[in-house]
This record gives sequence, structure tokens and C-alpha cells, in this order.
Amino acid sequence: MNFFKAIVFSGGNYFAALLYVGFVLFIGVSAARQGLSHYYGDNAFRTGSDVDAVSAIYFQPENPDAYKVHGMLFLRNKDYDSAAEAFEKAIALRKNDFLLWLRLGYSRFKSGDINAARTAYHNGLTLAPRYSQPNYYMGMMLLENGQYEQAFPFLNKAAAYDPELYPEILHLARITYPSDPQAIELSVQPESVEARKIVARYLIKHDFMTDNMKSFLVADELSESEKNEFIGSLIEKQSFEVAREVWLSRLKNEDASGNELIFDGGFEQITESDAAGFGWQIDQKASAISVALDGSQFHAGSRAVLIKFAGNVEFGRRLISQLVYLQPNRKSQLTFFYRSTELVSAGLPSIVVNDGVSNETLGRSAAFESTDGKWVLAKVDFVTKEAPVAFISLQRSNCNTSPCPIFGELSLDDFSLMLN
Repeated sequence: MNFFKAIVFSGGNYFAALLYVGFVLFIGVSAARQGLSHYYGDNAFRTGSDVDAVSAIYFQPENPDAYKVHGMLFLRNKDYDSAAEAFEKAIALRKNDFLLWLRLGYSRFKSGDINAARTAYHNGLTLAPRYSQPNYYMGMMLLENGQYEQAFPFLNKAAAYDPELYPEILHLARITYPSDPQAIELSVQPESVEARKIVARYLIKHDFMTDNMKSFLVADELSESEKNEFIGSLIEKQSFEVAREVWLSRLKNEDASGNELIFDGGFEQITESDAAGFGWQIDQKASAISVALDGSQFHAGSRAVLIKFAGNVEFGRRLISQLVYLQPNRKSQLTFFYRSTELVSAGLPSIVVNDGVSNETLGRSAAFESTDGKWVLAKVDFVTKEAPVAFISLQRSNCNTSPCPIFGELSLDDFSLMLN
């Protein structure tokens, strides 16, 4: 009896061992087939070999990636019907892969089957509604099919999920709606601050502007440095009126009031050189010169600007300047007061008015000399050209000697500008 049990027990172990060996062999063969399928699939994708693509499918017919690679090769060769068939086989094995649906949609679209393409893209959107790719592909298909009003909402969503797409989609909108900035903006419909900044930069670059974008630029959503960036771009594109509006939006209400033509003519509000726009610009890099606010000697208010010269100061350089927004082809008069205890040079400074675009000299004051410490009124009459802006600046006149140093000090105050 014990001997019989031993035989049964021994036989049971032998059967279990056979099962185990069979299982190991099965796993080994399956792993080998899977490995070969991936190997040939990777090689096919890298080399474009159709033989390798077929081998990948042969070794593992249930591998969706093998069919996907085969479909990609068909796409490369522009065999769109075969590509679609391969992607359909891949989808049958992995239905929740939205990228496979997009590839199927693209293949159907390129083969001319718009309805099938739209269905495939819709399935991709259903699986990944908040991804940029499904929205982008659906939008591009509709756009290329001439369905503009249906296309841009999808493209807009694609850009919202991937802001790097905004430049491309803005370009597509500009091609679709040339010379119509409102239609371009409406096509994109930016919602976030970052998106609106991208759209604003694009519109400015292409000499466009809309009321919505202008309102955004002057609102409080942008920092001062961001506004300075836009002001510089607007001035570069000669959009001076909008640039000044954005610049004024940086100021407090009390600072902006009463400065219709020239800002802070009495140097009461300036604390440093204006980083951008229409305030006073002070050249911080000029040698042999210092510029400071002086609260001890002023014509009116509480201070003036004091410039000290101590050597060779470059001719024609704008030492202190302001860009002013005027009217084109209009007579204007600039008045100001100056004071000096001593100025010595063969090339004395003066206030110069230059065209804001061409830099043509529109007017120049008499050269400054010593006033024995008294404040003296000076005037510059000039006529603007087509550009509605002009630079008012302190510059040195030319000199007949070289070197031509300048020594002494000069105070300026109460700049005022009037249209005649």
C-alpha cells in the first residue's frame, strides 16, 4: 500500500514537472517571438524595410505596434489606403490608443475619404479631448477642406493645450483672413494672459492691432517690464499712438494728467531714466558727464536737472532726451529755461529737435553759454514731418578742433510744448 502511494506521488510530481517545463518553454517561445517582433519592427521603422515590417507581424500577429510600424511605412510611401488598413488592424488590437485613430484619420483624409477621416479624428478626440493633437488634426483637416468656421475652434483648443502652436495657427489665420486683424484674433480667441501676449506680439509684428488687444495692453494684467517690451515693439513698428497709450497706462492718474505733449517738463516726477517709451531718457553710458536732479537751484517747482561736463563728450549724442507724440506737418514751439555759472568749450551744447523716424533736424536752440547763474528763457520753433513724433534732446554741436573737451555745468527746467 505504501509502495503504491509512493508511485502515485512520484507520478504526480513527474506530471507537474512536465507541466512546468511546458510552461517555461511556452513562455520562452512567446518571449522570443515578442522580442523578434519588436526587433524587426524597430528595424523597419529605422530603415524603412517592408520585409522587416512584415516579419514583425509574422512573429507576433497580436502586436499592434507591428501593424502601426507597417502603416507608418505605407504613409512614407504615400500608399494611404494600405496605411489605413494597417492602422485599422492595429486599432482592432488596441482600441483606446488615440494616436492610432489620428493616424487612421490622416490616412483616410489623404486618400480622399473625408467622412471616414472625420470619424477617426472624432474617435481620437473622444479618447483624448484635452490633448492638443486630436484637436489640431481635426482642425487642419477641416481647414484644408475649406471649412474655416469649423476648423479654427479646434485649432484654438489645440493652441490652448499647447501654446507653442499659437504662432503656426496665427499664421494660418492670417493666410485665411489677410488684412483682417479682427478675424485673425477671433479665429484664435486667446483666453489666458500668456496666450494674449503671444497674439499681441504677432499682431504688432505684422502691423496689426485690434481694440481688444489695445485694451489688453493698457490694462493692469501686464507688468511694467512687459508693457515696456510692447512699447518698444510698437515704437519700432511706428505705431506711436498705441505705444503712447500703453506707456501712459503705466503711470498713476496724477502723473499722467496735464502731460498732453511733453511729460514731466519740470523734472518733478522722474526718479531714473525711463526704461521705455515717452519719458525722459538719460544716457547712462556717456563719458565725462554726470546728470543729477538738483533741489537747490530750480526755476519752478522743487527741482531741476543738473548736467556737469568734465572732458570729451561725444558730439550729436542724446545726453537727455524725450520722445514726444505730436501731429504730423504741424508747427510747434518748445520753450524751456536754462542756467549756467560756467561753460567752456569750442563745441557748446544745445537743445535739438529731431524727426522721430528719419532723425532729420527740425529745430535747434542757440548754443548754451554761461548765464552768470541766472535762468534764461529759450525757444525752439519747428515743423513736424509725416511722422507724428519727435525727439527733444540735449546734444553737443560740432567742433572745429580735436580733441574738443567741455567743462562746466548746465541746469534745465520747465520744458513746455505748444502746437501753433
